[in-house]
Amino acid sequence: MARLWRLRRPITLALASLLGVVCSTGASTVYADGFTVTGKLGGKFEMDTNPLLHKKGAQTLYGWTSTPQLILTGRTPDLTVDSDSFVNDGRFNLDEFSSTDFHNLSSLNYQGEKSYFRMDTGLDYDTTRTSEIGASGNNRAGVRHTGFHLAPEFGYDVTEDQELVLSASYAASFYGSNPQYTNYQSASFTPKYQYNFTMRDTGFVGIQATHFNTLKGPSSKGDSAGPLIGWTHRFSDRFTTSADVGYHLTRSEDKFQGTSWDSDYFYDFSLTYGVPGDPDVASISVERALQPQSSAQLVTQTAISLQEQHHFTPRFVGILGATYNFQDYSESDDGLEKDYVEASAALQYNVTQELVVGSSYRYRQQTTIGDSGAAKGHTVMLTLTYSPYMSLLSW
Repeated sequence: MARLWRLRRPITLALASLLGVVCSTGASTVYADGFTVTGKLGGKFEMDTNPLLHKKGAQTLYGWTSTPQLILTGRTPDLTVDSDSFVNDGRFNLDEFSSTDFHNLSSLNYQGEKSYFRMDTGLDYDTTRTSEIGASGNNRAGVRHTGFHLAPEFGYDVTEDQELVLSASYAASFYGSNPQYTNYQSASFTPKYQYNFTMRDTGFVGIQATHFNTLKGPSSKGDSAGPLIGWTHRFSDRFTTSADVGYHLTRSEDKFQGTSWDSDYFYDFSLTYGVPGDPDVASISVERALQPQSSAQLVTQTAISLQEQHHFTPRFVGILGATYNFQDYSESDDGLEKDYVEASAALQYNVTQELVVGSSYRYRQQTTIGDSGAAKGHTVMLTLTYSPYMSLLSW
């Protein structure tokens, strides 16, 4: 649950990440102390053979999405603030898919002499066409989704080698059509004790507690708690691996099913190579964790993610990515997503310092409970991004 929103992987946020990579392939920007607002203008042409991943009667979608973007960056000697807000205005041949969506990703970081504080927040105002991909799989066009999350973390250095860390998260999702979707909220709290055994090895032990409940519609609650232990090893400045494993006891309460108890193990493994600016940056992660869904239940999700970014030249970059999600439901209802596969390849080129063009291909596949076979879709996208090398406002 601590990494709940990293697992959601909505397609619109993936697009924002892609645009960020595109714009970072040019010259790096070094921010001085102070606050700066910059802007970008972007857009993409998209053709998708199966936008809702239907097994029968799929319709081809094509159209243009405009993406204006505002970026706030703040720097002081001990504080950094970053906020990225963008609008996706999509106009398509199928009218029910046309919509104007808004997204914001923000972070605040404070670093003191013996302590630090970090806060990550996000807001999504989109449709269930994108919010349910890789989650419930109940993808529909034109149904509004509003979601937000916040994740604070506080750390204190007890000694040079020992640190106490308190992290938490809160997330909520609201839907415009409750017969198909259930509004819900979830929260987690994780205190940890970390010890630096060497300059390259850090271990930790902790306890993780989570809570989930529906806000409207069928009444459902879930609480989970248990210990976890983890380790981080830095092979070099550019090569890091980390792993943790925990065992949870879960209590579920449902209006129709009553109260039930269960126990399970969860884990997270990641391997990263390279830092921004390197010719190659690669990562792989494998995670098994609790995932709240609009199906009014906590779901155990196993997620595998891989990504590789290679700079052929300082201006020309290629990106490969793959994702696999598998859902394990406590209450298996027909139509819910069982597993989801996504693979993509993209090329971007900096025509000038301000202008970037790109093209990408994406393959998706989804299976659902109670239905044989898999739904498949192919997407081709052409992107264009203009980033003026100047600030709109600074102070």
